[in-house]
Amino acid sequence: MPDYTYSGKGVRADGVSDGRVAQKVGIRAGDILTQLGDYEITDMQNYMQTLNKFSKGDATKVKIKRGA
Repeated sequence: MPDYTYSGKGVRADGVSDGRVAQKVGIRAGDILTQLGDYEITDMQNYMQTLNKFSKGDATKVKIKRGA
């Protein structure tokens, strides 16, 4: 779940649901998502547009910042 109040660069995870993909790949609450595949994540709007470029079941690399 994204933190809609975060105003920095990227999208901060406010929470991670048990058993979902984010938890399975090790994303934790407070992590900041900075890239999905070849796409840089700058803000919530950009994040939502980027998600639409992928289909269910696609695999990609994710870059995060932790402890920032």
